[in-house]
Amino acid sequence: MIEAPRRSEGRRELLVTDPQFSRDGMGAHFMTQNRSKQGVSINLHIKPGHQVVYDLVRQADVMFDNFGTGVTRRLCIDPNTLTAINQRNIPRSVTGFGETGSNTKRPPFD
Repeated sequence: MIEAPRRSEGRRELLVTDPQFSRDGMGAHFMTQNRSKQGVSINLHIKPGHQVVYDLVRQADVMFDNFGTGVTRRLCIDPNTLTAINQRNIPRSVTGFGETGSNTKRPPFD
């Protein structure tokens, strides 16, 4: 999982204040959903951040994102760029409201 610096995945904080259902600053829901996963925080708005993603893509079979329409192109991590780095890599995007229509620019999360 790749997260933006200082903006973690929202579910990380669910139940975090309950000592019975949290550990190491993470709530039980987040820990359950992300068991055995590794994570890293990368600033995708700067070139060194792009290079980190490109290094990961060289080794990855699939690159999955949930950005809104057009965001991967602006961040230089669009399917064409990633496929040029690793032809075996399968880049996939899931948008909250599709790639066409009036709601395409709406954020899929609150």
